[in-house]
Amino acid sequence: MTQTQWRNVFGDNLADILRDKGMSQAQLARDSGLSVSRISDYINKFSTPTIFALINIAYALDMELSELADFDERIE
Repeated sequence: MTQTQWRNVFGDNLADILRDKGMSQAQLARDSGLSVSRISDYINKFSTPTIFALINIAYALDMELSELADFDERIE
């Protein structure tokens, strides 16, 4: 999987999770310590999250990293 493909899957997955949890980007930003614009960048597939951002997002969503992001393939 390319980095672009992974970023696209992650952005769609994050948007779906927020919708399913009834959570806004602003709420996730506040709970994760990230900015609203950074969360928006992930959802709109403009930016790839760092491992630190992934951990903070997973913690804020009360999820395991494996539920949040696909780690089943090597990213090229």
